[in-house]
Amino acid sequence: MDIRPQEIANLVPAWGLEKTLKFAKSLAQQNPIWIRGHARILAAMAAGEYPMLLGANLNSTLRAMKKDRAGVLAYKAVEPIPVRIHGHEGVHEKADSPYAGLLWLEYMSSPEAQKIVESAYHGSLFVPGTIAHQLTQGKKVSLAAWDDVPKLGEYQEKVFEAFGFPKAEPGK
Repeated sequence: MDIRPQEIANLVPAWGLEKTLKFAKSLAQQNPIWIRGHARILAAMAAGEYPMLLGANLNSTLRAMKKDRAGVLAYKAVEPIPVRIHGHEGVHEKADSPYAGLLWLEYMSSPEAQKIVESAYHGSLFVPGTIAHQLTQGKKVSLAAWDDVPKLGEYQEKVFEAFGFPKAEPGK
């Protein structure tokens, strides 16, 4: 399990903070192997060193699956599927050419641009035909949306605390 609790913290919109922290504590009580970084652990899984990983990013997983010559890697989307908004794009209110920015955003939401995004990434769950859309279709999603973004750091800190890692004490 990754020590960065972003996927666990992204469960707060669906479950609330109390249930999410209880879940984090129950995971830690199972004495998982703690890691840092999905790409590293996914490579170790492909080599047969570890059986599973909770909360890997879809993009990291799909990239690792493309490199997996033995074809042993797979993923399972467990509900609620934690999703966070990423790749934030917008137009600054004082931009020199705000309409050019709006045209760019309009283009990025077009089917042709989304095909490009899909080929390099997994696309958006809001765009039909993308892997993310297919994966989440008809399933419960815990979406950390715009209102949640300012709180995600706090949620991650609380989940990290719930994991129960010892704290360094100066002078000891």
